[in-house]
Amino acid sequence: MEGEQGGGGSRIKVVVISGPTAVGKSAIAETLAQKEKLDAELVSADSVQVYRGMDIGSNKPTAEERASVRYHLLDVVEPTEEYNAADFTAHARSVIGDISSRGKLPIVVGGTGFYLQWLVFGRPGAPKPTEEAEEKARSAILACEGSWEEAANRFRSLDERYFDGLHGNDWLRLQRMLEVSYTTGKPISSFERPQGKSLAVDQVSHALSCTDLDFRCFFLYRSRLEIFRDIDLRCELMLQSGFLEEVSSLVASGKLRMGTGPAVENEDEDGGGADRKDLDRELEAFIKDFQSVSRQFVRRQLTWFRSDPVFRWVQAADRAKAVEELEEAIGKEEQEFLRMYDEEEERRKQEEARQSESSKEEQKLLKQYQSQLTIYKDEGSRSSLLDSILEMDVVKGE
Repeated sequence: MEGEQGGGGSRIKVVVISGPTAVGKSAIAETLAQKEKLDAELVSADSVQVYRGMDIGSNKPTAEERASVRYHLLDVVEPTEEYNAADFTAHARSVIGDISSRGKLPIVVGGTGFYLQWLVFGRPGAPKPTEEAEEKARSAILACEGSWEEAANRFRSLDERYFDGLHGNDWLRLQRMLEVSYTTGKPISSFERPQGKSLAVDQVSHALSCTDLDFRCFFLYRSRLEIFRDIDLRCELMLQSGFLEEVSSLVASGKLRMGTGPAVENEDEDGGGADRKDLDRELEAFIKDFQSVSRQFVRRQLTWFRSDPVFRWVQAADRAKAVEELEEAIGKEEQEFLRMYDEEEERRKQEEARQSESSKEEQKLLKQYQSQLTIYKDEGSRSSLLDSILEMDVVKGE
């Protein structure tokens, strides 16, 4: 089977599938995992899905999906607990060893870039922060008063690469970034070992051949316009499925503080005698802002992975074709797969040129793009959502 370690000391094969939010990573990974030839299990590399209770907000695999394919590293810790890239790397490598020992193929799936960098190339060497730096970082975080936009304005310039890899409202990792910066005067990313993002294309095959595992890294992509439309709808579906109720429950239970959660943010609507039309306008603005923030995260994901030649880009518009391409690449012998990187730079250039020529109209549409409401497009359709918000304990101040 694909996951078995062969004779002669061959390395364990590990497939890594990443891509922007809403590109279809999980669906494609699940299809691959169910292929009899691959016989795989999935390892989540999502910095929010590790938290218990954050199901809707992280688009966590459903019970039905988990019944069809075995998932690992979901619901690992409580939202009150810290879970970082070092924790993920240790857990993921343990799980990968277990999966492989049972003759199965480990497929790591997720969009958290720095988790995947640590997994493939190891832990960076950032130093332990001083007590003064820790206190300064805590004070700086508190000064933002729960506003991630304010945090971006204040701190992104300290380490743009690291900051752009964070989920919105990931205050724990932002604090770590500040602690290292205040301790050393250097960005945390400068302490990383050579990573995919620092490699030239012609260095990739050698770098991967030196890792302890046989990593096969892929990045799924589609038209940004398609992804943006899917993101807008996904945000509405999350609200319809009870996302705000999920956040309210976590806040009420003390597992999440408003404005400081790993990746969620709630809108505090005050129903104390306010005009309902005004409240509806605020709700509409919140939904559109929710969509906009989600699209901005997709842009950052694309920027992050575009500069990492370790990931081979796979067009995912046609899922069946994407699965076929991935299955073929996964099935190659190790050296044959590494030789594919010799052609990767030219392949990317050709694809980018093709997209540039065929998507001039799309670029124009992207510049003009506005949030699209499908489910909550008018006051009537938003009425029940507004009612449910006004009934939440965190809104009523209870």
